[in-house]
Amino acid sequence: MLAFHNDETVQAKYVNRLQAHFDADEIIKGVYWERGKGCAVGCTVHSGNHYAFETKLGVPVQVAQLFDAIFEALPDEQSKDWPLAVLTAIPIGADLSMVWPQFAAWLMTDETYGVEHTTDDAEIKGLCREVARRYLASETTGDEATALADRLMDAMDARDAMDARDARDAMAAMAAWAARDARDARAARDAMDARDAMDARDAWAARAARAAWDAWDAWAAFVEASASELLRLLVDATTEDKDNGN
Repeated sequence: MLAFHNDETVQAKYVNRLQAHFDADEIIKGVYWERGKGCAVGCTVHSGNHYAFETKLGVPVQVAQLFDAIFEALPDEQSKDWPLAVLTAIPIGADLSMVWPQFAAWLMTDETYGVEHTTDDAEIKGLCREVARRYLASETTGDEATALADRLMDAMDARDAMDARDARDAMAAMAAWAARDARDARAARDAMDARDAMDARDAWAARAARAAWDAWDAWAAFVEASASELLRLLVDATTEDKDNGN
């Protein structure tokens, strides 16, 4: 699957659509697509179907879900700019299949925001590094990956991370759900039914909002960093493809 199906007219179609919604002040939070208005996903594909990003835009569903979650979390004045920023950053013809695994690894090991650095617990640190390694090596299915995800979830539960009291615990909780996604994301994609599995949007945002009331500034910084990281990964896809002569 190649971004925009390797066709510049496809990118132009959706960029122009988003620009029209932006100009008409029709990009809003809280709904997918109603009466000509909607969120980042709704204004792009005119529905709430994340999988339409694959069929219509050649963009993996996990990237669409991250796109959605970050849009909803950004401040209002920035969220309206976000859809166009993402679509114009996506390189025509790029293979974006590693964007979600790279982002998930970032959630686990980033020196500022990764769960590995929110704890002194050696077990959790080691599990986070192994989950990140598996994402980058495309080793996220099978009994061993399932057991690894369960071990990290159990370890996080043991330190009450799911009762997130501050932004760093919120990040840890969110990343723990990303670990659970390591066993479920591909099954969800194969089944075309995200309701039955943790998906990329849930992995990014799961239960972390509880911390926002107590640590808004730190949470806002995390959202900004997540947005920057996703855009960086998209832009890097362009560079890699050009460097490889593709």
